[in-house]
Amino acid sequence: MKTSIIALGTIITFIAGSMFMSSCGSGTQKETETQEQHDMEMTAKASCPMHPEETGKEGGKCSKCGMALVLNESAEHSHEN
Repeated sequence: MKTSIIALGTIITFIAGSMFMSSCGSGTQKETETQEQHDMEMTAKASCPMHPEETGKEGGKCSKCGMALVLNESAEHSHEN
């Protein structure tokens, strides 16, 4: 009887621990995906003033003329809100 209670307690502890560990990881993954999405949006919004089709990260250089890439006006306004 005592052995079965210990075994049952061990099983319940294992199941509860497994559920806790799996639920904690999902939030971290969502935060990482959100950060990656934000980074990609910021990268796509910077462009060359002379060649708007050339996009990249703000402060980068245009591959055609070498000018610094700047945030588009629409990106600056949407980022302020």
